[in-house]
Amino acid sequence: MKAEVTDITSVKKRLDIEVPAEVVSSETTAIAREFAKRARVPGFRPGKAPLAVVRNRYRADILSELYEQLLPRHFLEAVREKGLDVVDGSMSFEPPEYHGGGPLSFQVGFEVFPVFEVGDYSEIPVEETPTDVTEDDVAGYIEKLADDKAEMAPVEEDRPLRAGDHAAIALNAAFVDGAAEGAPAFPEKQVLCEIGGEDTFEEFTENLTGANVGEDRSFEVAYPEGHPDQRLAGRTIRCDARVEGIRQKIRPAVDDEFARELGDFQTLADLRAEVRRNMEQSLRERADNATREGLIRWLVDNNDFEVPDSLVAQQAQAGVERAARNLAGRGVDLESARFDWGELRAKLYPQAVRDVRGRLILAHLAEKERIEVTDDDVEDQIRKMAAAIGRPAAKLRAQLDGEGGLEALRERIRDDKVVASLRGRARFVPPGSLTAGGREPSAEPSLEP
Repeated sequence: MKAEVTDITSVKKRLDIEVPAEVVSSETTAIAREFAKRARVPGFRPGKAPLAVVRNRYRADILSELYEQLLPRHFLEAVREKGLDVVDGSMSFEPPEYHGGGPLSFQVGFEVFPVFEVGDYSEIPVEETPTDVTEDDVAGYIEKLADDKAEMAPVEEDRPLRAGDHAAIALNAAFVDGAAEGAPAFPEKQVLCEIGGEDTFEEFTENLTGANVGEDRSFEVAYPEGHPDQRLAGRTIRCDARVEGIRQKIRPAVDDEFARELGDFQTLADLRAEVRRNMEQSLRERADNATREGLIRWLVDNNDFEVPDSLVAQQAQAGVERAARNLAGRGVDLESARFDWGELRAKLYPQAVRDVRGRLILAHLAEKERIEVTDDDVEDQIRKMAAAIGRPAAKLRAQLDGEGGLEALRERIRDDKVVASLRGRARFVPPGSLTAGGREPSAEPSLEP
């Protein structure tokens, strides 16, 4: 076998492979004999047709079987011979033109993992993330708990809508722009709308404030381009709303009784202490995540190299699938929304490049630092995951094994170890000290005498 590698780019390669004529002939004969055993040729009993007749009658099928057997086998042989680190799933076989009687030549395009070195990472600058919890933070969280426990009650007095009220409205909506002008934007429905709420469109707040029960209000709403319902995204809708009632939240008193209703607390002070512990834990986790992101961001910003397109495409597709699951989880009908997944994939591509580069850098550092993941590491992580979701560890392990998730778990543990090592050597700086590229602004010489 002859094999020659051509460099297209640093990660894109092409192999030109020639399989000797005697190998091709032997393989072709073996395949033809297998066909002859089951071939049905007019004028011959099953399996008794001459080999030459079978070769001629089933030529296309025999060639197809030949390519299916020879091409991958000799490609892998050439890869081993040349010591190439091929990215799985990146291969593209060019259909060979073979007319028999000689060697078989074919080409394979593929990608390899990049070869690179990481610059000095002994003291990566990372901004500190505050983890202090104040009394106001605790009080604000408890107020939110009380707000969540509030009950909706009709407003007894005869007055118009004002900020903080919840308007019960019957809503009709129609498009006012585009080809669907005048068509219903959605079926008539009953809506509870918080006046001035952070999730309420400003047009609703502006046009419903001051309205009385029984009053009709008509107004237009411009839906943003990023709205999850693709039918409404970027469109202007005319809304006809009738106010059918005014409701307000009645919040419970924040006292010892309130604390006891929330859980195993005897006093409000007990609740405050638990809230503080949880908030401190949450801030520590947030700080750890911010540090991890800062370390990886610095590594990616300061180590530029080509990454395989096939890995980037996989990463972008994973982002599209996550977005689809999130939208479906929020009740969005993905079919009727007619979401442009190709456009989303293109938007995700630049970040996918960075994500892949970050993964490759962490894998490189793990090898360089001789960081390994043991079976005990994996089992310990499975036990923690199982305890967190209340499942037996053995069942979770079997599920991960069946779904091919154990290798991904090993990779995650390895990356965590690399990040922990980097964190131990990082140089923490005050918040706001770094530029967008993760660097500290250099001191400029003064122009004053």
